[in-house]
Order: sequence, then C-alpha cells, then structure tokens
Amino acid sequence: MKNFEVAVDQLIERIQPDGYEFNETARSLATIALHDVELRYGENSDTSLPQHNAEHALDVAGRAIDLTNLLYEFIPEKYRDKIYELVLLVGVSHDWE
Repeated sequence: MKNFEVAVDQLIERIQPDGYEFNETARSLATIALHDVELRYGENSDTSLPQHNAEHALDVAGRAIDLTNLLYEFIPEKYRDKIYELVLLVGVSHDWE
C-alpha cells in the first residue's frame, strides 16, 4: 500500500503562495481519507474501482491545488484562509461515500 502521508506531503509542497501555513489537522484528515478510499475502492478491496481509488483521488487533489495556485491572486482575501485545506480535503475525498 502506498505511503499516503508522503503523498499528502508532496501535494502540500505544490502549494505556491509564499508563507502559506498548511493546517496539520487537515493534513491528517487527508491521509485518513486516502487510506479509507483505498480500502474501499483500491485494487485489493471487494469493490475495486480504479476510477475511485486513492491514486485517482491524489490526481484530482493535485490538479485542484495546481488550479488554485493559478487562481490564487484572483481569490478575494476573505476567502483565502484555509483555501488549500479545503481544496486538498475535497480532492482526496470527492468519491468517499
């Protein structure tokens, strides 16, 4: 099984705004969500769904972070607080049922 803590850290490293401090609780929640997604939909699960597994969730989260990086300067200041936490958590858990 993939090391999801490392995978989440690699996603967080893609965040571009200087000085952005990512919340550790959100980091832990993202890791837990990935584990659960892989248990439910991964290759070794009873309901294997490649389009819903952790690899797919990491891809979606990475694309969402990249898009947020591109749009960040246009996001009003009042919405920037914890925006990357939201993006990461939604990205990794978007198929979580």
